[in-house]
Amino acid sequence: INAEYMGLIVAWTSSSVTHQMLRCKVGVVGDLGVGKTTLCRNFASRGSASGSYTMSTTIELTQKALAVEGAPSQVELFLFDCPGSPLFEDTVLASLQNLNRVLVVFDLTERSSFDKASHWLQILQGKACGVLTGVLVGNKSDLHNRRAVGQAEAELFARQHNLAYCEVSALSGVDLESPFNTLAAQFSSAFEAKLLGFANLQL
Repeated sequence: INAEYMGLIVAWTSSSVTHQMLRCKVGVVGDLGVGKTTLCRNFASRGSASGSYTMSTTIELTQKALAVEGAPSQVELFLFDCPGSPLFEDTVLASLQNLNRVLVVFDLTERSSFDKASHWLQILQGKACGVLTGVLVGNKSDLHNRRAVGQAEAELFARQHNLAYCEVSALSGVDLESPFNTLAAQFSSAFEAKLLGFANLQL
């Protein structure tokens, strides 16, 4: 197990079962105003954080541990919420190294933010441990009448770029935890597969 995993912590033992905590570094990117900070803060606070924020000019770190159904490990997500303005792209590039996963957020009511998703993926190439993967998130799903990006189109883009796809409303909390649960499940599954591969090599 190398830099692909930030770390493995044996956290506690109960009923003769050893529980593990995996650390997953996630780059959260997307255009200015798509709701990245609202998404991360409300997820970490279970919806109790304020929905009114000023523009982020630095990377904001949020962390939260999640249990993964059917897995012996919990996953602690370290969410590096990056400023969306082009003025700060150099900061993003300098700060995001050895990413385990990426969360690309766009605004379902703003077509240009979806069109920029490929740009954000491009600037993160080379920052990941292994193949860049994660979740594409369409935010503001509650604004049905203003929708500018179809679900089928977004799902196709996600598949073409090795991403899962989720739609959420960060402000109202609808499906808020879905992308984060997906990230945790992806990371846990990849870790278990890596362990199995090592075990098979020793047979």
